[in-house]
Amino acid sequence: DKLRKTFEDKLKNLSRSQGEVLIDIIERNTNRSMYDILKEYKSGSSAFWWNSLSKAYGYDLKDKYNPNNNPTLEKIIAEYELTHRKK
Repeated sequence: DKLRKTFEDKLKNLSRSQGEVLIDIIERNTNRSMYDILKEYKSGSSAFWWNSLSKAYGYDLKDKYNPNNNPTLEKIIAEYELTHRKK
């Protein structure tokens, strides 16, 4: 409930590209597809519904993150991790 209260409004107002980047970051850090995450935490039918909707916008939630598909994001994350590494 605390997480929902803190982040729900911000997440609802993401642009499509911001949402795709967020999904990529979540998948990258969990090494799981968003479909599998939704299936585990919500339900199989919910994951199916969201995947069907995402396909209408050219995105498949069953596809896991592939760093070769987004080299710009990989570069940004690498630079962030380099400058924010705990010493």
